[in-house]
Amino acid sequence: MRGLVLHKINGSPPARAAMMIGDILGLKIQYKEVNILRAEHLSPEFIKKNPMHTIPLLEDGDLLLADSHAIASYLVNRYGSAEHKRLYPEDLIQRAKVDEKLYFDTGVLFQRFREITFGTFTGRLSGLTAEHIQGLEDSYEILERYLEKNKYLARNELSIADVCAGATVSSLDAVRQIDSEKYPKTHDWLNRMKRESFFEKMNAPGLADYKSTILKFWERNKKSKI
Repeated sequence: MRGLVLHKINGSPPARAAMMIGDILGLKIQYKEVNILRAEHLSPEFIKKNPMHTIPLLEDGDLLLADSHAIASYLVNRYGSAEHKRLYPEDLIQRAKVDEKLYFDTGVLFQRFREITFGTFTGRLSGLTAEHIQGLEDSYEILERYLEKNKYLARNELSIADVCAGATVSSLDAVRQIDSEKYPKTHDWLNRMKRESFFEKMNAPGLADYKSTILKFWERNKKSKI
């Protein structure tokens, strides 16, 4: 049987989320870096495996999964110990709460990230616009309200929703820092996530790469408009 293979980009929050889940579970995963600047994600071989040509992509034998949330839940369900199952609880009500926050990550948080990143890499952005800033502030406000109820996003203990959203929010925070006075619970939650060993190991390096790259592109885009 072939081992686990994860196609990833270090700067990608979804890829980092999948990497963190793998680290939490203690899984041995072969990582394959995808060079999107060389359009490796658009190669016939990659598209055959993932018609959406998105990152990350997990291979587990004949199984191919191309969504970080699907990857996270699959890995916990397939390889997690009884203790790890708490990350994605079997109780339907508790699981629904985790799913809700996963959809929030996909539908709101990641869309903010994508708008900024895509606009930057295509040369249209040389910094955040007022619209982007408002979108980020709105997202932080929603997070703050969620965290008024629980220590973590879905419940009072860590779940895969915190890992996935944590990867995204840390990237948003890199371009628009969370105001600790306006959003104290969100600020505290993200700092707690940053102190987790899996976060330091699997998220921090890619996050630093992302921030550095975005700032370089912003500077380059500014010069190209002069």
